[in-house]
Amino acid sequence: MTNKFPIRHGYVDSGITRLISYETHDGHMTRAAIVKRPEKTIICVSTQIGCTGTCRFCSAGSMEIVRNLTRHEMTHIVYDTLFYNPGNVPVLVSFMGTGEPLVNAEEVRQSIHLMRGARTPQRLRFALSTSGVSLHELERFPQDVKVQFSLISPDSSVLEAMTPQADNIGSILYALCEYPGPKEINTPLIERVNNDHRTMHALGVIALSCGVDVKLNRFHPVNTQYTAAGNEQQCLAWLRETGAEAELYATDGEDIMAACGQFELR
Repeated sequence: MTNKFPIRHGYVDSGITRLISYETHDGHMTRAAIVKRPEKTIICVSTQIGCTGTCRFCSAGSMEIVRNLTRHEMTHIVYDTLFYNPGNVPVLVSFMGTGEPLVNAEEVRQSIHLMRGARTPQRLRFALSTSGVSLHELERFPQDVKVQFSLISPDSSVLEAMTPQADNIGSILYALCEYPGPKEINTPLIERVNNDHRTMHALGVIALSCGVDVKLNRFHPVNTQYTAAGNEQQCLAWLRETGAEAELYATDGEDIMAACGQFELR
């Protein structure tokens, strides 16, 4: 296994989010993002060059998978981005950039292990996002790692059409309910796909049953036929009617086209 470190290749800074490009030892590009908030900094790290996922609405879904990033590459990128986060603000390292973390689960786990064994001036916490692939790998992760389940819809036909690589809805719901650590449902709102009362009601029922919150995300389309939902507040209201805890993230990551432009620039 190589441990040659990626080289910082440039960045774009909006004042809130900094998007940094890195070149790997074999000439491929990967990106990380730093999102600054008053109470914490979030470092979003990619786990693959390309993506094994085939999500129809995501810009990474059409990318050819080149290879997984190694534990050393991911760890080095996090340490390099810490240069931009002086002080003692807590840092959330989130494996939610380009790629499916659970397909590269062992390297992601070992990257977390390496970072926990090193001294850093900031307190590091960890999270990962999954579209519902290789969910059995969650059993081997430390239980304090937050898992963000990206669930486009609980409707099996919609799920199969939009995220064909994902496990079936039954397996996803089992993993969601059984994972013992911190967790949440993340749902990008897409016009005529999931922005209806029936879908929001079903999400709310699932959230209550599994004891999780729901984060609705504004969809930022990049290289896709799909568009953002035009009734975000209504979707939030429908969801809250069930009694579920829910929030709408309308601008988070907008400047780097997150959810689901996967670190594409405007």
